[in-house]
Amino acid sequence: ELNEFSDWTIAEFNLFKKGLLPSNDLQQRNFDDDDDNNSNDEDSVRRSLKKLYRHHYNLRRLKRNLIHRRHHKNYDDKRGF
Repeated sequence: ELNEFSDWTIAEFNLFKKGLLPSNDLQQRNFDDDDDNNSNDEDSVRRSLKKLYRHHYNLRRLKRNLIHRRHHKNYDDKRGF
């Protein structure tokens, strides 16, 4: 999930933390309206999704194993743990 600070630079975020408000044009930035951006292209969306799944594969695998072990109390781990 992206939050409102996702498109800010580190310098802009540090100014915000110090109580200095960034300029209004930073708050009104909207990259979805950019016509030159080809992010709506079906191939780029598919590539982004594959990258996301590859990135979170280990996290999903660990979660599956944890759930399996919780529901199977007599789970015999073949790896010797």
